Amino acid sequence: MNNNLLLLGAFVLLPVAAFAQCADSLACNFDPASQGTEACIYFDTDLFGIDEIDFIGNYQFEECDNGLTGWDDLEVDLFAPTGGGPLALNVSDFAGLILISSGLEALYADLTTASLSVCGDTMHYVSTVDGELSLGWDGLGFENPVLGGYMAPESSYPSGCANPEACNFEPCPSPADTASCELLEPGTIVGDTLVANGTAYTYTYEGGQPESTYVYYTACGEVAEDEQGGDNVVTFVFDFPQDCELCIEENQPTCSVLTCLTLTPDATNLVAAFNARWSIGPNPARDVLNVHFEGKAEQWAFYDGTGREVQQVTVQPGNNAISVSGLAQGTYLFGPLTGPKRQVQILD
Repeated sequence: MNNNLLLLGAFVLLPVAAFAQCADSLACNFDPASQGTEACIYFDTDLFGIDEIDFIGNYQFEECDNGLTGWDDLEVDLFAPTGGGPLALNVSDFAGLILISSGLEALYADLTTASLSVCGDTMHYVSTVDGELSLGWDGLGFENPVLGGYMAPESSYPSGCANPEACNFEPCPSPADTASCELLEPGTIVGDTLVANGTAYTYTYEGGQPESTYVYYTACGEVAEDEQGGDNVVTFVFDFPQDCELCIEENQPTCSVLTCLTLTPDATNLVAAFNARWSIGPNPARDVLNVHFEGKAEQWAFYDGTGREVQQVTVQPGNNAISVSGLAQGTYLFGPLTGPKRQVQILD
């Protein structure tokens, strides 16, 4: 009876074994006597899960005792294609951008075309550049001697915050671990947004943290040196011909945040102030247009009815005789390239 049961068991198992075909040498269950690949296994390890986030980076023991510096590691997730076959790497958009912009296009191409398997403590990596590599698990990740670094799963990193923008930044945790990050929230800049040249304005940054210091950046006017690094209030004279930004950087000992406010010149005041600095005549003009200007030398231009620039001239401080004999009869706008324009009529 027992012998019959053993024979029956062997008979039942034979068809299953016949279908366990894996002739791919990259697979963990490679059988050189096989003829197919439908039963190949490419991930067979209890060191980590295939659904984890994976990273590549260079060992930096001066920052982290274990060498895994999460803050500048790049995400390259290991995954099993839905249609079967060897494992592959999904390089994140950010990682791809960094690699390509750093001149590492060849590495990016290699990562996105590599075939892999993980069997126990070995990663078999078929590189389009370096051929087949066997990368050994060092307790945290797979060391890659070609890259001088590693590929490691998220579970190998300590918990913490590896975001350099956070106040509690640490270099060693996984970049994907953001739940504990403490970021400064941007505040609000309170003050006039419609402004006039030559007028002093005061702006207050509200919502800052206790003991913060503030640095001001703007092309809208000159901020005095003693305003920098001090309190959350800044005063300066607006002096800019178009929209510009006032940006305030709030600084804590280990982090900062930048907030900006757009300032727009009051067109009426701007034109009135500028028009007081120049006069033209005669208008209409026939051959010469006289311009008196109280300002610094700059380029001015004539624009036809379609807005097309038709003549550009240099206007100097004081009196200027501008030849208009080359312009066809008609009405033009005339003025500085970056300032208000006036309507002038040209006669034959």
